[in-house]
Amino acid sequence: MKPQISEMEMQLALIKLRDSTPSIFFTEENLCKCHICEKNFGCKGQLTRHLKTHTGIRTHACQVCGKSYMESGSLRQHFLSKHSDRKKPYDCPECNQGFDLRSTLIRHIRTHTGEKPFGCEICSKFYPSKSYLNKHKKVYLLK
Repeated sequence: MKPQISEMEMQLALIKLRDSTPSIFFTEENLCKCHICEKNFGCKGQLTRHLKTHTGIRTHACQVCGKSYMESGSLRQHFLSKHSDRKKPYDCPECNQGFDLRSTLIRHIRTHTGEKPFGCEICSKFYPSKSYLNKHKKVYLLK
């Protein structure tokens, strides 16, 4: 479960990040570290984007279906993949379903092949994508 912070705490964290000198965040030991969950990032922009995940606030809503996102780019990708009539550039050779991203096509193809290349080192279960494996690993963090 993600640690949750209030909107005010989020704003203070962003101000602190903006006003800090790079040496506070960009040391070899911690790169750019989230003060809430201690996850490391390579640059200030990545950390700023990550800090939004602790609030759960989603300010970018789809005008068609109402689904909301934290990032405008995620909303744009959602709209193009769900509500646009344009041809998707990646087609599955097995079932001809179209996909916007090559990585999504690769993950989809695994539903046909049964391939599960991502293994859990704790229980030896395997998953078709890294994101499914990461969701599985969160179960161990909650115990």
